[in-house]
Parts: sequence; C-alpha cells; structure tokens
Amino acid sequence: LEVLTPGSGSAAARWDVKAPMATAPTGAAGGAIGGKLYVVGGSDGSKSMNTVEAYDPRTNAWTTMAPMPTARNAIAAAVIGGLLYVVGGINQAENRHLNGLEVYDPASNSWTVKSPMALPRYFATAVAIGSKLYVIGGCVGWCAPATDVVEVYDPATDKWTKAHSQAFPRGSPAV
Repeated sequence: LEVLTPGSGSAAARWDVKAPMATAPTGAAGGAIGGKLYVVGGSDGSKSMNTVEAYDPRTNAWTTMAPMPTARNAIAAAVIGGLLYVVGGINQAENRHLNGLEVYDPASNSWTVKSPMALPRYFATAVAIGSKLYVIGGCVGWCAPATDVVEVYDPATDKWTKAHSQAFPRGSPAV
C-alpha cells in the first residue's frame, strides 16, 4: 500500500509506503467506508479469490474480514450508504464471466447476495451516483470484446434497469 500526501506551498508531494496486505491480488476492487479501506477479491495469478481485507490508517494495519460468497477477480465495486457493492468479474476456477451482485456490510462483517445484472461482464466500472449503482462497460467475452452497456441498480427495489448505452464500447472504462 502506498499513500499520496499532496504537496502544499513549497513542500513537494510524496508517496509513503504503508503496511502490505496479507494477499497480493490483481484485479481486486474496493472502497472506503468509515475511515477504512476495504479491498475485495482479485486473483493470485492462478485462481480467483474471495478474500476481504480492511486497512485502518490509524493503526497502519490490515484485518481479514468475512470472505465474499463468490471468488472473483476483474470486478467492479462502489460504496452506497456505508455498504460495499461488488459486481461482475471472472471466476477462474469455473472459467466463466459473472453477473452477480454481492453487498458487504462492515458493521456486521457480513455479505448479502442481491439480484444479478442482466449482462455478465468483467473489467467494468462501478460508480455510485446518489443512491444508485451504475455499472458501465466492461468485457463480455474471452479476448476482451468490450460492451457499451450501462446498467443501473436500485438498492431500494433490488432491481436493475438498462440505461442509455455509452457512445463507444469500452473495457475498463475509468470514472
């Protein structure tokens, strides 16, 4: 973990190395809730992971939390109302793309499975706008053909709707 301290006046910005995670995932996702950073899933290079680690900057320490119900990497995540929404990805062991949505509650250290997206995909981007989760683009097949699909999840109704598509298909679109 590296933390950026922005520069101010004549002081230059700097990167500070912090405590390492217990795992070293690629294709993980995460979000900040209650002053802690939560990193979920990813791959160890050969298999998808369902690990969850929380970093506390006050103690410079990582804590292992309740695992995700589904091992996955190349996932998207966003925070809404103090909950971490994790969606899509790949499960390497099953050799399949995922459309599942799982929600982590740090207050109870527990997961809830919610309604899946219509389109399984990986390397999508998730963003919270207001009280809704937007999942944008991503890849829908092996060799990474990208999609222009945008789906919107409403936690109040546990329902997905299709939104206006992007102008161009994109895998790993940035927010």
